[in-house]
Amino acid sequence: METKHSKEGDSIDLTALLAGLFVAFTIEFDNEFEHRMPHRTTRHGRTPGTGPRPWLVSMAVWMYVMRFVPEGGISIRDLAERSQFDAKNMQMLLKRVGQWWGYLDVGPDPQDGRAKPPAAEWLVRPSEAGQMAQTIWAPLSKEIESRWNERFGNKAMNDLLSALTELIGRLDPNLPEFLGAPRSSRSIQQPEADTHLPLIALLSKVLAALALDFDKHADLSLGIYTAEAGSRLPVCANVLRLIGDDGVSVAKLPELSGVDKTAIENWVGILDKRRYIVVATDPGSKRRVARLTSRGLQARNGYFQWTGSLESRWPDTRSSSAVRRLRRDLEKICGDLGPGSPLREGMEPYPDGWRSEVPPRQVLPHYPVISPRGGFPDGS
Repeated sequence: METKHSKEGDSIDLTALLAGLFVAFTIEFDNEFEHRMPHRTTRHGRTPGTGPRPWLVSMAVWMYVMRFVPEGGISIRDLAERSQFDAKNMQMLLKRVGQWWGYLDVGPDPQDGRAKPPAAEWLVRPSEAGQMAQTIWAPLSKEIESRWNERFGNKAMNDLLSALTELIGRLDPNLPEFLGAPRSSRSIQQPEADTHLPLIALLSKVLAALALDFDKHADLSLGIYTAEAGSRLPVCANVLRLIGDDGVSVAKLPELSGVDKTAIENWVGILDKRRYIVVATDPGSKRRVARLTSRGLQARNGYFQWTGSLESRWPDTRSSSAVRRLRRDLEKICGDLGPGSPLREGMEPYPDGWRSEVPPRQVLPHYPVISPRGGFPDGS
């Protein structure tokens, strides 16, 4: 029996509610960092003043690496251990955050007398710009959570944190504290009983667990993506979900999904190549339309079946009451995730922010898309 294409008025699925909260929190965090931190971008150039101007990045850079780097430095080996990145991913991360974006200095320890110390023992230190960024980043998560307590009410926020914490107690403790980070195969030390994870870490762990669960149920094969990265879910949630029986204009997908055009175009190309969709120009117009193949229809319907069964079986059948409680708490804060969602207030950019110069997102992604160009949560 074919699963119907989702339509306006349908109940918002649990994953979309969690994603909306994650994206809204991260954008509010990022807007504040951009407002306070000297930086540079391709479109806007350098902010005024003298001194270093690193590349503008998102909260992901803080959560992945910068929060673990003390002023005196840390070895690459120890940093990889703390951040749970393997050697290959750590190498790329340090290249981007250091060499490309300007937040880190990486090289042999000046105190090491050996002529060629192993790269794993090189020292990672925050650059001058990195130290400035760390000072701004460090208190921001608590500051945004405090704003949310005032905006949504202490009870609503405490209920949400409690529901997330209860659910996370049933999940793999090795799940990352920020979405998109590699999932470690090593066991990590459990936090002390009185240690509370920040909201963004709670959301990340639940969203990462959902992506892994989806990978077990999906037959989507995208070649360059891997199950460990949980990359099937954002493609289905933000592209295949939106393709109805008559297809969809490729140019409309960023607006319909809330995801940046570049990410959408990349996914459309991969889906076309893998024969999940066919992209063709409509006769008499220049409009490119994506239509599902039989393979794509099966993948899309599988996504709807997965979202439909989630709350009764995930992470196990004994958890249904905890999941229902989480949904209720999310709905109180998120609303319908549209332009009138309560989440919108905190996402409003500063007049000098880059988001003020692009059309505002009318919808939020149904699963976050962490950009490789700085970690922004909507693929920007």
